[in-house]
Order: sequence, then structure tokens, then C-alpha cells
Amino acid sequence: MLMMQVIHDILPLKARGEVDRLLSELQDTQFKLEFEPTTTVEFVNSLMLLDDVHERVRLSFQCC
Repeated sequence: MLMMQVIHDILPLKARGEVDRLLSELQDTQFKLEFEPTTTVEFVNSLMLLDDVHERVRLSFQCC
């Protein structure tokens, strides 16, 4: 029963930490996607970000 209590106590903390991390990452990505590139370097960086987001989403659906 002690192990169940430890899990019960720790799991919400771990979950909250993961949710906070994901929210921060999503907000950062949203900010970057709303930015309109004006130079070639910014445009390339924007395309690389989109490619990275696409790949991460694709991989997340493969595992489920």
C-alpha cells in the first residue's frame, strides 16, 4: 500500500510539470509561427520550425 501512496503523491506533480513544459513549448512555438519572416534567414528558420513541428506531431501519432 505504501507504493500506491507514493505513486498517488508523485504522479500529480510529474503530470503538472509535463503540462507546464508542454504549455511553455506551445506558447513559444505559437509566438514563432505568428512572426512574419522578412529576411531569407527568418524564412528558412520558419520553414525549419514548421518541419520540426510536423515531424513531432507525426511521430506522436505513430506511437499511439
